Formats: sequence, structure tokens, C-alpha cells
Amino acid sequence: MSNKVTLLAILALLSLCSAQLLPIDPTGCTTGTGCSLSSLVGGALNILLGSVISLDGQSNLRINVDANANFDDFIVSGTNNVVTVASGVALTLKNLTVSTTSSLVINGNTVVNGATTAAGIVTVSTTGSLSGQAYTQTSNNLTVQSSSGASVGTSGSYGAAFTSNLTIGSQAAFTVSPSATVYTAASVTSSGVTTVGGVITVAAGQAYNQANANLQLAQGTITSATASAAGAITVNIQSGASLSGTGNIGASGSNSANLVVSGTGSLNLGNSPGTVFVNGDWRQSATSTFNLELASSTDFDKLIVAGQAYPNGFLKCILISGYTPNNNARHTFVTANGGVSGGFTATTGTTASDLTKWTSQTTNSPATIIATYNSAVSVAVSGLLVVACLLATLL
Repeated sequence: MSNKVTLLAILALLSLCSAQLLPIDPTGCTTGTGCSLSSLVGGALNILLGSVISLDGQSNLRINVDANANFDDFIVSGTNNVVTVASGVALTLKNLTVSTTSSLVINGNTVVNGATTAAGIVTVSTTGSLSGQAYTQTSNNLTVQSSSGASVGTSGSYGAAFTSNLTIGSQAAFTVSPSATVYTAASVTSSGVTTVGGVITVAAGQAYNQANANLQLAQGTITSATASAAGAITVNIQSGASLSGTGNIGASGSNSANLVVSGTGSLNLGNSPGTVFVNGDWRQSATSTFNLELASSTDFDKLIVAGQAYPNGFLKCILISGYTPNNNARHTFVTANGGVSGGFTATTGTTASDLTKWTSQTTNSPATIIATYNSAVSVAVSGLLVVACLLATLL
């Protein structure tokens, strides 16, 4: 006997018993085009252990309000499948798989007791919630729009909550909508573009790792579940990755998160320009870059650090919106309540006309880092180019 369950067999049994728990044995059938599971008002649907429900082809499964369901393995595959878990439903799964060409929309409460692997589009809507163990998104987009309903132990209520690692692959994307919340009891590792408009909460002592793609704070926050320095998490911007946007690393009130930029990682704060608040320490490695955008003498990127700042590596000053600084114009772009230790090894402009006109200095009381523009500095590189052209002409 095959271990696939057909929706057609389910429909036949639903008509006989709509107000009680239905234990359904595997039938070995396969779902087909246009399959639909209608409402089971007041009842529940239970698939016995060892069975698998698999949607293939053009199937469309909707579990309506009050139709609680329990499945062993839930596989969404084929082309253009859409699985909708309706509002008010309790859907319990042992394992969840969503293939590349399929999509899953969660409007109700979905619990995965095992692993989730998604290559297709997964959306947790404002009325839904998703809780589970390890979650891996290998392609397409995971979007969380919900702010409550999912919980892991005593962590609270979130739109999505996981007891193990949350992983976003390099071909995938991760979006936390404004007002949405996500919790993980282990680490978050994203190699895809991640946009945080809501809040990502990571268990104390764990890490958020961004590699090979941009992490954008869209007025969002990445923070620790524990409001103390001892429970601080680390947000790692690794080689090939960048941090942009405006938002918070760590919630206000305690040193709950540290920002570390390593390898060839970079800071590209704001949306030309913007401000990021770090409720902990900030460290930058010798090979990393801080790209500082300046639109005017008062409008430029700012990094506000509640702990200590450890600058290193490269500072690139990028003039935007037609801004030309006055001579000796000073731009205080980092403030650190815990002090500043170290400095950038190289500070430059980004065009031939201002490449060598920038310097950076650190101060104490208050602890700041200042980028200063000196219009009187000659641009040696341009001069060399002129001499080279003259020699080429004479020869």
C-alpha cells in the first residue's frame, strides 16, 4: 500500500462524519487537478502516522475555518499549487516541504513539529502564525506579516517562531513586514536579501549572520530576547554582505546586541542617508568598509553606539544630492557612549576630485568619529594623470 493520501478519499469520508475526529488510513491515491478540501465545521481531520499528503499538478487545498487537521508529512509540489491554511484553523504537521513552483499561504495557526524546507513562496499573513523547529528557505521568498500566534516555550507570542536554526539560502529572500515579529531559539543565517521592517528576536547568546547579500533595516529591529548585556546577541555582517537602511541593532534599554563587520563586509547605512542605532558594541575588521553618504552638512549617515566603538578598515566618504562641503567641514557620524578605540586605516573620497580630501578623527568626551573635508588638499592622483598625458603628447 502506498503512503499517499488523496483528497478525493478524504472528501468521501467527510460526508459521512463531519462532527468528529476522522482517522484516515493511507489509500495510495494521488491528488489531481482541481482537488479541494471543503469545510469541516465543528470537526477535525487526522492523518495517521506514516501517511503522507502530497499535492501535485494544479491542486489547490484550502482548509476552512474550524477544520483542524493533523498530517504526518505535508508536501506541496507541482506547478502553481496554492495551499491556504484558513483563519481559525489549527494545522499540525510533522514535516513540511514546499517545492520551487508552489506556494503556501498561512492565514491560520500552523505548527510543524519537525523540519520545514521551502523552495517555493511561503507567506505568513497578518492573521496567521507559524511555529516549528529548523526552517530552511532555499529559494523564492519567506514573508512574515503576522505579529502574534506562534510561540516556542515561554518565549512569548510571535508571527513566526522556531526552536532551531532559521536559514535563508543565497537564492532566497526573507522579509519581515512592518509590525511583524519573528523569534528563533537558535541562530539565524541568511545568504539572501533580508528586509526587516518588524522585529527579529534571537535567543540570548545566539547570532544573526548575514553573508553575501544585503541586510536592510526598513525601520526594523534585530534584538536579543534577553534585555541584558549578558544575554547580548551578535549581528555579523560577513564577507560579501552589507548592512543598509535605518533601524536598530538591539532594542533600547540595555546592551542587547553587538554589531560586527568582518571580512569584506560593509556598512551602507540609510536610504541615502540614514541612521542605525546599536544597543551594544560595534566592531569593524581591517578589511571591511564603512560607506558614509553625505547629502549636506547636517544630513549624512549616522551610527549611534550605546557601547564601545572599535573602528578599523576603510572609510569611504560619498557625496550625494549635489553636496560640496565647505573647507574644513566636520561631520560627526559616529557617537559611542562607551568610548572609541582605534581608527580607520584609510579615509578617502570616491571621485577623482575629492579622493584625498577627507580625513577622520576620533574624539573623547563625548566619544565620536568625525569626517573632515579639506578642499585645499591637492589631488595627487589627478596631477599624476595630467603629467602622464603631457609626456604621452610630447612623445
